[in-house]
Amino acid sequence: MGYGENVTSPCLSQCFAFQRDILSSRGTILRIPDGHGIFLLEEKDAEELAALEAACFTMPWSLPQYKIFLASGTGFLKGEIPPPGRDAALLKIPGALGSTPVLGLRGGGGELAAYLSLGLFPPAAEMEIYNLAVRPSSRRHGLGRTLLRLGLDLAAGIGLRRAVLEVRQKNAPARDLYAGLGFVPCGRRKGYYADSGEDALIMELCPLRED
Repeated sequence: MGYGENVTSPCLSQCFAFQRDILSSRGTILRIPDGHGIFLLEEKDAEELAALEAACFTMPWSLPQYKIFLASGTGFLKGEIPPPGRDAALLKIPGALGSTPVLGLRGGGGELAAYLSLGLFPPAAEMEIYNLAVRPSSRRHGLGRTLLRLGLDLAAGIGLRRAVLEVRQKNAPARDLYAGLGFVPCGRRKGYYADSGEDALIMELCPLRED
């Protein structure tokens, strides 16, 4: 059984304390098996994040790009997040027009094993998944699935309804992961990836939570 299969939505909702001191890199958002914990990454984590990105992708984001991304974007995650059922409270949160959090999954020794970078856009009720990566030595343990389920639960909890992402057409493991969580193809970007000329498959999940 993978990590993601052990983490249910009620558990995720309980793990969000919706407090400013919890949603920081000094506080663990979620504990999962084998000593792993999920944290909200900050600008100081940019070098480690860029190194993991370079180990996982042929066209990685650079260190300067991640410094800007992490510095500019946790937005309303640094304030109080309304729990499910209190979506109207979102309107009172500074920075609620959008945020770009990066959730990092660290092992028991503190090493960054996986991450998920997101764009959360309340006015459009939409979430965009930018990157999901797991260190090669940490794969096949359900870590990517756990991070993705957490991100989807977070988005649904603040009232977002749709998630969208791009994935390489030939990346069968990633496509299978997304399909297993309910994502379906909804478009294509021809020749999107400059290194190979490969198409990007656009996938979406809508709604994030059944009414």
